Amino acid sequence: MQLLRISQCLVTLLASLGLASCQMAVSMYEGPDAGFAVASIAVAPDSTYENVQFDFRDRDRNTDSYLFRVNNADLVSPETDFHTAGAKGGVATIRLRPGQYEFYSFAVQNDDRGYTPRFAYSIPFTIEPGKVTYLGQFLTLGVLKDGVFGAAVLGEPYFVISNQQTRDLTLATKKTPELVGASVISAVPNPTTLRAPYFRATALPTKH
Repeated sequence: MQLLRISQCLVTLLASLGLASCQMAVSMYEGPDAGFAVASIAVAPDSTYENVQFDFRDRDRNTDSYLFRVNNADLVSPETDFHTAGAKGGVATIRLRPGQYEFYSFAVQNDDRGYTPRFAYSIPFTIEPGKVTYLGQFLTLGVLKDGVFGAAVLGEPYFVISNQQTRDLTLATKKTPELVGASVISAVPNPTTLRAPYFRATALPTKH
């Protein structure tokens, strides 16, 4: 069963922006009661996924925003916040109004193919005044499949969620000094309770 919707026109605009690391399409909330969300998006070091986008919304006000990562070797001076043997990626810090939020969709671009979910899901999180909500690392992986000419190609993506709080908060604090001294709420989702086939605790076998 195909779990992902294939889109041909997804991230042409995002690739043209020339962005690297993690970016947010959200107006930072400026109120004195603001809280913060911190998360990282990563891909495998040799990944051919070009862009990864996570959509989230304010459940109280039904407003949409997103954060995304561009992973394109053709970009000028592409940068990452971290680069290990298993992942390279960026850390995003988002200043938000206190309230209830949820991740509800994603979009991944690979060459001329884009993938979005076919089934609805919700990863809820709460923003509290003056506190940091840490949401984990979302590592974008895919299963290799045989291509048209027999060469292995990266197929449909999925996400391995893990807790990289020490690393991510250290990086986030360097970029956002007002996080220093703030209380941290660890809200890393448990993939086994999400009931969404796109999220896992461990990686699948490399090739099917």
